[in-house]
Amino acid sequence: QSKNSGPGIQIRASDYATEPDAIDWHQDISIHDSKFIDPGRDAVVWGQSTGTGMKFYNNIVVNTGNNSDSTRSGLIVQDDSGKSGEPNLVLEIFNNVFYGQYPGEDSLRLVNAGSILIKNNIFMASDQTENYWVNDGINESIINASNNIWIGSIQNVPSWDTKPIILNPLFVDPTSPSRNFHLQVGSPAIDSGTAVSVSRDFDGTLRPQGSAFDIGA
Repeated sequence: QSKNSGPGIQIRASDYATEPDAIDWHQDISIHDSKFIDPGRDAVVWGQSTGTGMKFYNNIVVNTGNNSDSTRSGLIVQDDSGKSGEPNLVLEIFNNVFYGQYPGEDSLRLVNAGSILIKNNIFMASDQTENYWVNDGINESIINASNNIWIGSIQNVPSWDTKPIILNPLFVDPTSPSRNFHLQVGSPAIDSGTAVSVSRDFDGTLRPQGSAFDIGA
């Protein structure tokens, strides 16, 4: 992905503001087992008239927005079509790693959706960035989050995560050029997740390997 381009991946259908008569949405789309390293802008923008069956899992997002003139995010969730008769966005965000991010950027930006499930992710920002940003107008009851690791950010752990972990996940070597996001022996992410619909990890290994799912990709 070019450091000067638009979003790495953008999923959206008709823009209700400019195409009010369009009936168009997406369903059953998954982005998984992918790496987004040093994207110049947003890694993934997900929203606008999209529907059910959407999944974002086993992805690694590193250093979002390293060449941008405005705030950028690892993942933006933005279902803002406002169109009646179309399904609201239902998105599962499971077993991802969001690491680093540049000063002033954030890992996860929640603008609006019908339902957002956030489980078994590792959010490890730098001390000048935010792990998450939530639109003031969003109804937090749409967020179902638990068993995520939140560390390194300038902000507090989100109140909507019902079972947060605030510990270093102990990656093998997340720095460049290695970018090795496997977990060291003794990592607090091992066996600390909750069961979700992602049966294999980034390497294709079956989950779980121990007493419970691991957190991370």
